[in-house]
Amino acid sequence: MKRSKSSLKKVFILLFVFTMLFSNFSVFAEEQADTFTTYTFDSEGNAVNSPEAYKFIAEYDGRAMGTDGLKNPSDLFVDKQNNIYITDKGNNRIIILNNDFTLKTVIKEFTAANADGAEAVTDTFNAPSSVYVTNAGHMYVADTDNNRIVEFDENNSFIRQIGCPDSKILGDNYVFSPTSIAVDSSSRIYVMIKNENQGIVELNPDGTFIGYYGAQKVQQTLFDWFKTLFMTKEQKSRIAKTIPRTYNSMVIDDKDFVWLTSNSLTVYQRKNYMTSKSSANASVKRLNPSGSDVLTRQGKYAPGGDLLEVSSLVDVAVKDNGVYSLLDNLRNRIFTYDSHGNLLYAFGGAGTQNGCMTLAAAVAYLGNDIIALDSADGTVVLYGMTDYAAAIQNALVSDDEKDFEKSMEYWNTVLDRNQNFELAYKAMGNNYLRNGYYREAMKYYKNADEKDGYSKAFQYIRTDFVKHNFFLVIGIAVVVIVLLLFYKKWVNRENKKLYESGGKHSLKSQLLYSYRTIYHPFDGFWEIKTQQRGTVRSANVILAIVLLTFCYKEVATGYLFRTVAVEQINIPMVLLTVLLPLVLWCAASWGLTTLFDGKGKMKDIYVMTCYSIVPLIFTNIITTLMSNCMVLAEQDFITFITYVGYVWMAALIFSGCMTIHDYQFGKNTLMITFSIVGMGVMLFLALLFATVGQKLIEFFAALYEEAVLRM
Repeated sequence: MKRSKSSLKKVFILLFVFTMLFSNFSVFAEEQADTFTTYTFDSEGNAVNSPEAYKFIAEYDGRAMGTDGLKNPSDLFVDKQNNIYITDKGNNRIIILNNDFTLKTVIKEFTAANADGAEAVTDTFNAPSSVYVTNAGHMYVADTDNNRIVEFDENNSFIRQIGCPDSKILGDNYVFSPTSIAVDSSSRIYVMIKNENQGIVELNPDGTFIGYYGAQKVQQTLFDWFKTLFMTKEQKSRIAKTIPRTYNSMVIDDKDFVWLTSNSLTVYQRKNYMTSKSSANASVKRLNPSGSDVLTRQGKYAPGGDLLEVSSLVDVAVKDNGVYSLLDNLRNRIFTYDSHGNLLYAFGGAGTQNGCMTLAAAVAYLGNDIIALDSADGTVVLYGMTDYAAAIQNALVSDDEKDFEKSMEYWNTVLDRNQNFELAYKAMGNNYLRNGYYREAMKYYKNADEKDGYSKAFQYIRTDFVKHNFFLVIGIAVVVIVLLLFYKKWVNRENKKLYESGGKHSLKSQLLYSYRTIYHPFDGFWEIKTQQRGTVRSANVILAIVLLTFCYKEVATGYLFRTVAVEQINIPMVLLTVLLPLVLWCAASWGLTTLFDGKGKMKDIYVMTCYSIVPLIFTNIITTLMSNCMVLAEQDFITFITYVGYVWMAALIFSGCMTIHDYQFGKNTLMITFSIVGMGVMLFLALLFATVGQKLIEFFAALYEEAVLRM
């Protein structure tokens, strides 16, 4: 009975804990879902909170607009007079509002002339998907399920309808179902067709077919070219010249560039695009009249939405100053970029909180404000620009107008509000660089992690220093060269003296002998093996020095050539990257050479290897010093010296193996190759045993916990 009560008690306790955990998780999930956040990304791709750029103003449903409810609305458009056009797809109508969201008119039925123009009939839309209004006030409607485009004049009177154009390219059975439409200043019509993956259909002002626009060209690889050499003309003609790509939204800016968004890419393609900035897998494009993508992508990451999670872009809105916003309907967020592709801010969210949406469908600028269409809720959300976003916009405008004094004032205002905004630091660095304040520019560039700008400023400082201290620089160079010559002469003299004396070799003599080994490896390694010119003790000292130089290189490398910040340096990992290959090499080499008549012992292999990595001591120190006085354009010098060090080391290991094992060239090459393969096998087995061991530990720990709970 007591045991039964005890068991029930445990059950109730577990249920209570489970209930609390579940309820806490639910609250947390709800809080995460119902959040209206504003953030940017730093240079490492981490999300960084920023001040509110746009604040929620109001949400308008059909009743608030002065009509009945919206049903599956699909598109928004704002004309030059700030009139708002909503494509109410489910209700087969176009709603036109004033800029204060009061109802102006609703177009559900219209009087249209029939084909011969002799009789007027009443016509209606059927699932219209998009609307576009020209500067002259002409409205074009993509009447999707009626397979046509309908044009109205500035008084919303019917002008014409455009059906499927007659073209051999399109074919007789082509289904002309327009989903998005745009018209340029020359009245050329760009039409996005449902399920069309060959690009945008381009029409003349009279509706005749011009061709496809914006199709992705195939990037032919060397292998693809090679295959065509063995193909017939018929086979070559069947090769696709374009990559199928389905677009989902389209707008035209004031310079007649066509903007397209696509969410038909794979997850890998979208993530790859954000880092590679390749137009081939771009989620958003800006096409010039010839159809080439000219979108500027100069930011740390390509404009395309979220970095930490994959975005699904469904619309783009463009301002006259080049600032544009992308709409992500997976998380209902708006990402705003400047004309260079730098992320200014991202805001929004999914949920029921003010400013959040359920299923975002379209976005547009209403002056400086932003409006977004929520298709699921049938509402339009209005976001108002804050002082923080206004300061950013004013700074960008001042930069474009070359008014750099005002620009610095605005950017300082931005930094006062947000000290984590790297773009502001970069802009301030640019301004200081223009004015010749190079040290101040370097400070701001470093805060922005902008190495290109930092390199330019540093180059000016270096040039100025050399110009004013030319003879000092020459003098230092001469002194260094003389000291190196004296050092070489002294080392050779010491090695010769010790060799002729024939006495016991001290640690000093063994270390100095490494200098002879790196220049005369066959003689050097033979004497190390037979005359004790090198021992395990001296090899340990050399290895310790090499490890110190790697740590020094990691810590003291100049900012321009540093891959990680100083505070993120992991010294144990640095040591492991040197020690692990050395241990694996010695073990694999000893294991193989023992089986294939190698004369060297484990001690010989270890000593030989340590003496072979001596060149890395010099190259690590030299490249580290160079990294603090060179600019990015001179990186090839550092890379070259680094490669020289490793090639030199490989040559020494090769000659050392031949000497200590008494191998011929061919056999030595084979053994080294097998040793490298053996290193890989050993590493794989070590990782495998580590993984299995961890699983076993977790298993027995779970068994122990289960046993304790049942007692």
